[in-house]
Amino acid sequence: LRYQLKDAFGVVASTNSNCLFDHTGQLALTGCNENVCVWNLRQGVMLQQLRGDKSEVTIMALRENVPHVAVGYNDGSIKVWDFQSATCVMTLNGHKSAVTALRYNSRGTLLISGSKDTDIIVWDTIGESGLYRLRGHRDAVTDVRLLEGKENENDMNGETKVKRGVRLVSSSKDSLVKFWDLDTLHCTQTLVGHRAEVWTFDVDPQEQRLLTGSVDNQIRIWTLGAESASEPGAMQDKEEYAKLFGSVSRPGRERAVTLRYHQRGTVFACQNADKTIDLFRVHSEEEVKKKIRRRKRRLREKAQQAMQVDGQPVAEEETVEVQPADEFSFLVTLRASDKIRSFDFAPSPHPNPASVQLLVVQHDNSIHVYNVPLEKHKASEYSKVSSVELPGHRTAVRAVALSSDDSMLLSASGETVKIWNTRTRHCIRSVDTGYGLTVAFVPGNRYAVLGTKEGLLQILDTNSSTVVESVTAHNGPIWSLCVRPDGKGLVSGSADHDVKFWDFELVESKETDSVTASKRLTLSLSRTLTMSDDVLCVRLSPNGKLLAVSLLDTTVKVFYEDTLKFFLSLYGHKLPVMSIDISSDNTLLVSASADKNVKLWGLDFGDCHKSIFAHNNTIMGVQFVPKTHYFFTVGRDKMLKYWDGDKYEEVMTLEGHHAEIWCLAVSTVGDFVVTASQDNSLRIWEQTDEQLFLQEEREKKMEERLEEGIDKELGTPAIGDKEGESALAGKKTVETVKAGERLMEALDVAMQEAIRWEEYERDLKRAVEAERERLRVQPKSKKVKKQTTADKGDIDMLEMTQQRGAEKDDKAVAMPPVPAPNALLLGLSVERYLLRALKAIRSGELEEALLVLPFAYVQKLFRFLNDILIQNLDIEMVARCVFFLLGVHQNQIVATNSLVPLIDSFQRNLRPKLQLYKDRVGFNMAAMRYVEREIEHSSIKFFPEPILKSSQIPAEEDAKNNKRKERVGF
Repeated sequence: LRYQLKDAFGVVASTNSNCLFDHTGQLALTGCNENVCVWNLRQGVMLQQLRGDKSEVTIMALRENVPHVAVGYNDGSIKVWDFQSATCVMTLNGHKSAVTALRYNSRGTLLISGSKDTDIIVWDTIGESGLYRLRGHRDAVTDVRLLEGKENENDMNGETKVKRGVRLVSSSKDSLVKFWDLDTLHCTQTLVGHRAEVWTFDVDPQEQRLLTGSVDNQIRIWTLGAESASEPGAMQDKEEYAKLFGSVSRPGRERAVTLRYHQRGTVFACQNADKTIDLFRVHSEEEVKKKIRRRKRRLREKAQQAMQVDGQPVAEEETVEVQPADEFSFLVTLRASDKIRSFDFAPSPHPNPASVQLLVVQHDNSIHVYNVPLEKHKASEYSKVSSVELPGHRTAVRAVALSSDDSMLLSASGETVKIWNTRTRHCIRSVDTGYGLTVAFVPGNRYAVLGTKEGLLQILDTNSSTVVESVTAHNGPIWSLCVRPDGKGLVSGSADHDVKFWDFELVESKETDSVTASKRLTLSLSRTLTMSDDVLCVRLSPNGKLLAVSLLDTTVKVFYEDTLKFFLSLYGHKLPVMSIDISSDNTLLVSASADKNVKLWGLDFGDCHKSIFAHNNTIMGVQFVPKTHYFFTVGRDKMLKYWDGDKYEEVMTLEGHHAEIWCLAVSTVGDFVVTASQDNSLRIWEQTDEQLFLQEEREKKMEERLEEGIDKELGTPAIGDKEGESALAGKKTVETVKAGERLMEALDVAMQEAIRWEEYERDLKRAVEAERERLRVQPKSKKVKKQTTADKGDIDMLEMTQQRGAEKDDKAVAMPPVPAPNALLLGLSVERYLLRALKAIRSGELEEALLVLPFAYVQKLFRFLNDILIQNLDIEMVARCVFFLLGVHQNQIVATNSLVPLIDSFQRNLRPKLQLYKDRVGFNMAAMRYVEREIEHSSIKFFPEPILKSSQIPAEEDAKNNKRKERVGF
């Protein structure tokens, strides 16, 4: 049966993504490998999980006033999620590599994305499609931002006038910051003030200052707007929208990672590539003016002192310019306990908040919220408000074990051991321990034994979450533990060349305060087997007769368990054997090595049944499914593979982890498997009821490899991919090619149907003419004369001939039969069928699908689009297809005479219909503006007086209450 991923847990926040506050400041959104988790910061629990595909989350952006978050992934795709209902709203594909920058505009109608492929794409979130692609950077884009300009007050028509045009700002690792004009789709200015990568930038809410951060300790400040235009006398052909204002120094020595303004613009923060975040105050205009007046007074005093000493008259007062130190001042450096990966400001309802809250994601898989006062003398007293640490380990999990009833999962890392409920995937216990390398449950599931890097065997009480005893067992790291089949002890293998046998014993507890005497578990050493090299793994056969030991010298030694006499030596691996396991029937031993091979051995004579090249990197673990010869392997190539030990073939490959897989554990009945990885995640792979066929799996794998090769070879097509600063936003993929092929199939069906009806109408016309000629030649009668002189069309003549002539006149011309309905059209007309095929294509993939069409199919499509336009079925779709195809195939269309009538028809019919739609939209927008003004007018007119009067009500009520209390005698 097939295995599939059931759940992934243990990750609080991954290190490759940023973090976000929601609009309320009570929830946090973090990237957790391929998923996005929504956390309640006060309770420390996960509320929602937005499950993505296989690609890892790289960047997120929140839309204002709407619970939508745009998520960029490592494969270049972008998904917009509703994080309240955990549903995907739309999917956008355009980038060829990881998305590294993502921003919404203020209204949320546009989404700007930047990628490692050096391209910037502007997306229309309403139409769910890409508008255009901007090219100009020569390295990965690090940040983007849309400058929408300042808006003046409403004019007489209620429309807002924009003071300056809409611009896009982008930064890149090529040390450049570029300004793009979205009207002309060209770069209007490039800032070259940096000598190394520009990692981040941000713009203040008033869009007057631009801050950029690089590898040095200077935050450069640029002035934005019309006031920074080129000076008189300079070259006026190129406008300077941004001008260098100065720089401020930051205490951090590492490079700047993220620069962000608070939404109120009173403070900004710079995250460094270490454990610190530097916060700076942004002074108000009054404070800046006060500093300038103070500086002028000092200059005046200095000039007067110079006049008294030198006797020279006082020069005229010079104009004092504003300096960066007047607007910005260092506030405090926030230091975390581990390296900081990302941060975000909490939203504040107050215009001048006394303190700010920061959401901080650390490298140790934890998130924290800090409160920082904005007063200079109190800023150093920042405090940690809340943390989310329990649902994950601080370091990677190195060992996992399942209880005998599969209800509990135990995971060990460098500092703690956590116990999880396998049904709910919640952490129910957490124990501080040493650096765990291997772990095993003791029969009864109350105790567990942990082998550490320091050579200790730590006995853990799962009920009280304490370390009962630490036994100094070995002089080196303990790499493997194996509980004896009879449940009376365990075997440990270490790097000190020893294999030790331990017995479980119950002794009296040392707690003297307890009223009732209690016993606890302890270990007693019974035997020791010394090997010739480091012991990497030890396993006992299920019948308890054999002991298998894998050594660093690439061999596996098999001994009799009772006498410890040597039985077999299994050699053939070229690198150390990392893990071994023995089947339930005691006949097979499987060994997994660092040489990427898996070998199956017979335990009767020690012969190698099969050697399989299993993984592309070191194999870290192997385990049989109980009572079968199927087994699982995990490796540093991020793969979990399922094998058939009898047929020596791979059953299936399970992908999902984003880093090396260190260990695995199979349930007692084989219905699920647990794996742990360097990406801090624990994953449960569950067996389903779906039957698996090996031939189908091989075909799927071949198709996937073929599609991956096609994706790499495709890219943007040459016909629409002109080298320049702007291009199409779409990306040619296997899906777009298939969509184009489906559209061509629909065109073929529609064309065949149209030809069939044309032939029928042609045959009908000939038959009608022949019938008329026959009626004209034969002797005239009143009845015939009445019929022939009737002023009817071809269809009326057809009905007359079929109903009367065919019945009463044997010499009548036979009329062609009406074509039977075409089942492929699904009961629709040809135009509606083709329109259905166009609407079935994703809005963002329509242009790329149209590019797949050869010019012969473009001619067919033009014919049907004209029919759709005449019938007023979908004017917007027709206009989009026609305008795009005219732009792409302009030269061929002009040279084709047969398309001239169609182009004339489009010109006559399309413009008036679009104008009608435009007028309707304009009318609706004017009505909405009118309603908005009426609401604002009514709120200004009616609400102030009651609010003012209501402020006096509490005082009057307090006076009345005091009088009542005096009467009663309180």
